[in-house]
Amino acid sequence: MDTASITIALGTIVVFGVGAQWLARITGIPSIVLLLSAGILAGPITGLVDPEELLGDTLDPAITLAVGLLLFDSGFSLRLDKLPDGLDVVDRLVSVGAIVTWLIGWLASWLIFDLDVAVAALLGAVLVVSGPTVVGPIVRASRPRGTTGKVLEWEGAILDPIGATLGAALLTVFTTDTGPVLGTIAIVAATIALGVLVGGLCAAVFVVAWRNYAIPDDLQVPVAFMFAVLAFTVAGAILSEAGLFATLTLGLALANQPFASIAQVRRFQASLGALIVATLFIVLAATLDLGELGAVLVPSALLLAVLVLVARPLSAFLCTLGTDFASADRGFIASVAPRGIVAASTVSYYSFVLNDNGFDADEMVPVTFAIIIGAGIVYGFGSPLMARRLGVSRGTAHGVALFGSLATVAPLASTLGAAGVPVLVVDHQAGRDEHDAGEEAFEVFRGDILSDDLLEAISSQDVGTAVVGTGDRGVDFVAMRRCVRTLTKAKTFYVPRRPPGQEGDVEMRWRARTPDRFVAFGPDVSREALHEVLAPVSSFTWLPVDTADDQMPDGAIPLFIVTDDGRGIVATQHSLSAARDGAQSSTSRLLYAHP
Repeated sequence: MDTASITIALGTIVVFGVGAQWLARITGIPSIVLLLSAGILAGPITGLVDPEELLGDTLDPAITLAVGLLLFDSGFSLRLDKLPDGLDVVDRLVSVGAIVTWLIGWLASWLIFDLDVAVAALLGAVLVVSGPTVVGPIVRASRPRGTTGKVLEWEGAILDPIGATLGAALLTVFTTDTGPVLGTIAIVAATIALGVLVGGLCAAVFVVAWRNYAIPDDLQVPVAFMFAVLAFTVAGAILSEAGLFATLTLGLALANQPFASIAQVRRFQASLGALIVATLFIVLAATLDLGELGAVLVPSALLLAVLVLVARPLSAFLCTLGTDFASADRGFIASVAPRGIVAASTVSYYSFVLNDNGFDADEMVPVTFAIIIGAGIVYGFGSPLMARRLGVSRGTAHGVALFGSLATVAPLASTLGAAGVPVLVVDHQAGRDEHDAGEEAFEVFRGDILSDDLLEAISSQDVGTAVVGTGDRGVDFVAMRRCVRTLTKAKTFYVPRRPPGQEGDVEMRWRARTPDRFVAFGPDVSREALHEVLAPVSSFTWLPVDTADDQMPDGAIPLFIVTDDGRGIVATQHSLSAARDGAQSSTSRLLYAHP
């Protein structure tokens, strides 16, 4: 390839990959469907990307390393303290559940496609894997209650290396003389043990170095990235697929250790993970042959039906039997089992090795991609619907996060909480004994606003809207950025420090860029004026929204609109106008404060 073609190919991969994820967020279409569609457009249809010509012999190693780094990122989301009641179910899903799915996938592949038994067994192993890149968006869209979502995220992250290891073990058994049963068990056990050992050692070295100030702050992220590559390379060089366990273990160990702060690494990995997903899906989809994919669509649909209607429900039923999970939660677990990046990244290599050893494995690649696309559509659209039908979805987030002094906002938080609105007060300076919200109708977060604990608190308190007004310009800026990323800009509101015309230069520039609809409690309200009316609980009054204009006294400050289902809406010029004109205007109430 010439320089211009290489430049176009690399640019296409990034633009198509990130653009597909961006479009998926905007439209709600499952990201995997758009990513694979973009990859097919970039490769087979337009010819802008030819991965084999672009990367040559480095294609497979580069893909495998990228998957390893993706699992490193996945490990950071696996917090042991956030899953107190679901670890036993996770253990079953990644052991008994994986075996059940593999056996059914093996049998169905053999019968539907008339494959060689060995090829069908390996295809069944490939279809075991799920993955956090496809499970995470489904969980976020479905918003399941309790620990159900965490169980599915843990299962997805752990199944990736387990499925890849099972496939590698079977490949070794079918192409060498290791023995069909003992050989498989020995390879799987050795791969897991080696990966966990190497990943654990790398995590220990990183933590010790950090504790002894041997890692400068500006090098913390690169050094962590270096350890992830080191763990993957060392383990993978000894045993194939052990690198995946090593990187997952490294991320898991760093996320759960109490000795070193990894906030910088966590933030970097989130962005890196999105870029890796974008690149991998575009590259892998670009290798597809559309003719081969079209030839297997009908039988692949039949195989998908078996996996969706038989394998997953049976696996979920067996793995949740005798647990404390309600029937509806068990049903939702049975309705989430998409296939992800590891299946797509390993099947090409397995197919190549099988063909090289005399097996007919040409159908493995198109069948796998057909299943990935089909499962993405079925679960991406169907799982959120099932969550609502089963009654396990928390629905639209109704809660409110108030960033500010606990002493100042506590009366407002109590009033909203008593009205049925979930409220989270975020005050990073509040002492442990300053206020006990245990008997109040709201929760208090006192930790670092840059930590993932804040995101967990926002999720657990069902927060959908944030109001930022701490009084500290730097803290406000950081809080606004976090809330915009987590809740979107449309759900993040700000209370100016001073009224219009009296702001400093920074605040004037902020006002110039921010529409009035994102200024909490109206564009003329400042933090100084608000603090004067928030202290006494007696200053709060409720009115029906449709009569508030006539009954609200002069000088009153509208604060929140509360719907009949307990949703808290920040009172702004825009929201007040929408509430008056809306169908719920007669049942919604306006909370206002007056001097």
